[in-house]
Amino acid sequence: MAARPDMLPPAPTPPPGAPAAAPPGYGQFPPQVPAAPVPKRGGGTVVLVVVVVLLMLGGGAAGYFLLGDSDDGGEAAIDDGATSAEADEKTGADEPEGEEETEPEDGATEDEPPQTGETLPVESLGAQVPVPSDQWELSSGPGASGEDMVDSFGLTIEYEENWVAVFQVGQYAIADLPHDPDELGATASEIARFWAEDLSSVGENGDHTDPGVTELSVDGRDAVIAESTATWENSEVTVDTRETAIVFLVDIDGVNALYGTAFVPESAEDQYDAVIAAFEGTTFEE
Repeated sequence: MAARPDMLPPAPTPPPGAPAAAPPGYGQFPPQVPAAPVPKRGGGTVVLVVVVVLLMLGGGAAGYFLLGDSDDGGEAAIDDGATSAEADEKTGADEPEGEEETEPEDGATEDEPPQTGETLPVESLGAQVPVPSDQWELSSGPGASGEDMVDSFGLTIEYEENWVAVFQVGQYAIADLPHDPDELGATASEIARFWAEDLSSVGENGDHTDPGVTELSVDGRDAVIAESTATWENSEVTVDTRETAIVFLVDIDGVNALYGTAFVPESAEDQYDAVIAAFEGTTFEE
């Protein structure tokens, strides 16, 4: 599974080289994140402090999700655009003899993966974000909270032991880098750079591209997508040699913002277009 962006090593000392020492879901990075640089605003430099809460996924999943609240994880169903009643579990003893078991209503449950065409809700902002594809599995939310994102919802795809792709969305909540609608591009760019620098340390000779920023309108609202690709050689964690960090920001009302992040390793590059389309296809209630 892929190294996720809440795992920057706490010092210049390189992370452990042996995969056996890695916490599940995050390659060889320890579960802590120190202060990170952020865009310059005015005459000073603001320090972005990203504090991440790691949750171990239940069942057979081998990863952690970055921002979940332990009371929230695994309880949610994907919203398909309408409120669905939870399907009652039926046993043979509860059913009249000769009748087949009633199938649950459409929509993902804890035991059912999300499907293409369904959406991820961020109710506090009235947002619905499309599920990129049916290969993603629910990992947290809705309504999960962390220090940089609240009311969040997350998905993952597992490729190798300790190597995943991640897609998550919620309400922007980085206290030390307040949302500024006039600085959407600068904010998204700096966050993408921070994660790409972190990801590049998964192997030898790590490097990353300068973040590229695309300005767009999402359901009538100003938005940006920033991307930076990390590269490395000879990783002991994965056969992959690159991963792209994607940051999505949408201004809601000048005070609040929708915040999405996606981490697409080389193994998941067939999901890249679907991830971008999901961000761009976000809708908002009137």
